[in-house]
Amino acid sequence: MENVEYTEEVQEDIQVQRTGREVGVQRGFSQRVGTPEFKAAMGESNRTNTVVTVLVCLLLAPLLTLIVALLSPQSRAVLVGACVVVEAIVAVIVVRIFVKRYLGKPWDGEVVDQHVERERRGNSRHKQNVYVTRFRTDEGESKKHKERTIHRTYDYLRLGDRVRYHPQLNYPFEKEDKTGDTELLCPFCGTIQPIENDYCETCAKPLLK
Repeated sequence: MENVEYTEEVQEDIQVQRTGREVGVQRGFSQRVGTPEFKAAMGESNRTNTVVTVLVCLLLAPLLTLIVALLSPQSRAVLVGACVVVEAIVAVIVVRIFVKRYLGKPWDGEVVDQHVERERRGNSRHKQNVYVTRFRTDEGESKKHKERTIHRTYDYLRLGDRVRYHPQLNYPFEKEDKTGDTELLCPFCGTIQPIENDYCETCAKPLLK
């Protein structure tokens, strides 16, 4: 058999496909979560998310009110009331997000089911795919994670994976066994990263490995 010589670009692609075991990743959950570096990255990410969420909440209803009032001056009172209702709904959603992120508790469990459902949103006649991942915690509780347009967690996890849930992270599910993986999911921005990376190439924050 002839020896095949690879170009530098092909060699780099081959290296990306190395597994966690080959680059020294050990089985087990990451110890980086409790480090000052990781805590600082979480703090920065949460501050950014908080600012964006509050701005959206504060600006959405007044903006909708202004637009609707300009378009339909005859029904202004009714439409302004509708916009207030929209703002109240947004506020409830925001509160739920904050409670889940800041008051939620971490848990360990296992992926027990993955499937795709068809779901109709609002008054739309069309259904869209909903990617559902179900977990069974070590305490016996059932947990469910849904994704729609972007389903990175669904694609990253597999049936039988042992996971740890980190409520403070944007992408909160960490695999216990990464030794056979060639890629990691960034817990902050959700991009797929080569398993040998210690930091995300997109957001420069530390990875869980």
